[in-house]
Amino acid sequence: MIPDGDNYIVKNMNEKWQIVDKNFQPRTKLEYDIFISTLITEGIYIFANIDNGIEIDDYGYAKLRYTMIDRNLNVIGTNLEEMYNFNIKYLNRNSDEEYRRYIEKLKDPRYHRIVEKLQ
Repeated sequence: MIPDGDNYIVKNMNEKWQIVDKNFQPRTKLEYDIFISTLITEGIYIFANIDNGIEIDDYGYAKLRYTMIDRNLNVIGTNLEEMYNFNIKYLNRNSDEEYRRYIEKLKDPRYHRIVEKLQ
């Protein structure tokens, strides 16, 4: 369980991440395979889902379906470019090194579930 203001990011009984309120009632019906906490201190949640038939991109990473959501449950972006552009605008960070680190964090969330599904 990860608290953030009036929201909690929890893993439910189905091993999926979900946003719930203080009474542990779901704030949305959406569930996600992965939660990436990179921007949670800014009130931004990054989630990803893994398709049943996992595809690997040209760089050897699993293709994930990302969603970036703010504290009010507004969807900010659903692909790496939209999410990175928001990161630059919101956090005023713009450099080649920052972009590389940002993309690496998104592509390597370090959750064992991904590895299990790839095997």
